[in-house]
Amino acid sequence: LFDGSSPGAGKTFDWSLLKNIQKTDKLLFLAGGLTPENAAQAVKTVAPDVVDVSSGVEKDVSPCAAFAGKDAEKITKFSCLTLFLSKAKQKSAEILRSLAPKLEQESLILIAGSNDGGGKSADGLLKECGEPYKVDTARKCTLFAVKPASPFSPLKACPDICYENLQLKQKYGVFSQGRVDEGTSLLLKNLPQNLNGLKALDLGCGCGIIGLYLAKKGANVTFSDISAEALFLAELNAKENGLKESCEFKASFMLDDAPSFDVIATNPPFHEGIKKAEKVTLEMIKEAPNHLNKGGALYLVGNSFLNYGPTLEDAFEKVTVIESNKRFTVFKAEN
Repeated sequence: LFDGSSPGAGKTFDWSLLKNIQKTDKLLFLAGGLTPENAAQAVKTVAPDVVDVSSGVEKDVSPCAAFAGKDAEKITKFSCLTLFLSKAKQKSAEILRSLAPKLEQESLILIAGSNDGGGKSADGLLKECGEPYKVDTARKCTLFAVKPASPFSPLKACPDICYENLQLKQKYGVFSQGRVDEGTSLLLKNLPQNLNGLKALDLGCGCGIIGLYLAKKGANVTFSDISAEALFLAELNAKENGLKESCEFKASFMLDDAPSFDVIATNPPFHEGIKKAEKVTLEMIKEAPNHLNKGGALYLVGNSFLNYGPTLEDAFEKVTVIESNKRFTVFKAEN
C-alpha cells in the first residue's frame, strides 16, 4: 500500500517514484488524494492493482466536508465495488443502490461481513441484481460476489419523525432510524425545561433529537458523535428546525477534548456491531464530572439491565433515579 505522507488527508505524492517498482505476487494498492480527475493519470503512471478513492469523493459541505460522507456524483465508472456489511442492513442496501449505477458493464460487486453480524446471509442483498455466489469463508467472515445483470429497485426512504414541535429527517444507519425510541423518549420527558443561556452537550447525538430539544429550551448546544453521517444529519435537522444559530457540531469519541458544560444529556450506545459493549459508557461516566461546570448535571438513560447506578455513584456526589421502568432508567448525576 502506497499512500501520501498524511494518510486520510487527501494529499497526493509523486507517483513517478513508483514507476520502476518491481512487481511481485502481492497486490499493489495506491491511495492518497485520488479524485475522479486524477485517478486515470495515477493508473497510467503506476499501474496499480487497486486504487483507493476516498477523501477525493467527499461531499463539499460547510463547515466540515467530512460530515457529509461520499458524493455519488463524484464517483465515476469503476469495474468493482467492495462493500463491508453495515450492522444496519438497510444502510448496506442504500449504499449498493447509490454506487451500483456507477459500475461499468461486466463489473463485479463484492460484499463481506462477519458471520455473527449478518455475513452468512449477505447474499440476500445481492439477489435482486443477479446470482450471487460465495467466494470464501475465513476468520468467521463470509465474502459473496455477484456480476450485476439487472439494476436494483429503489429503496424506500427512511421515514422522518416528529417529537413535539420538532421535525427530524432520518437516515438508515443513524440512530434511531425512523422512530423515537423508548429510551430517548423517557429521557426527553425528564430533561429540564428552562435552559436559557446554559451550555449543553448532546453526547452521541445520532439524528440530533436530544440536542435540538435542549436548544428549544434555550440552551447553546454542542452535538458530538463519532459518526460523520450522524453529525451531518443533526446539522441538517438543526437548519430545518431553525435552531442552527445555537448549535455547533463536533466529531468526537465520547468526551475526548470536550470542554465543560452545564448539562450533558445522552442515550449512550452499548453495542459494537451486535456485541454488548458498555465499557465505553462506564469510562465516560467516570470522566463526566471533569466536564461539568459547577452546579451542572449529567442526564443519562440506559437499559435497566446495564446497571449504570454503581458507577455513577462512585463518580458523582449525588445520583438520582428520575424515572425507571422494566426496560429503561433515567439518571441525574451531579456534584
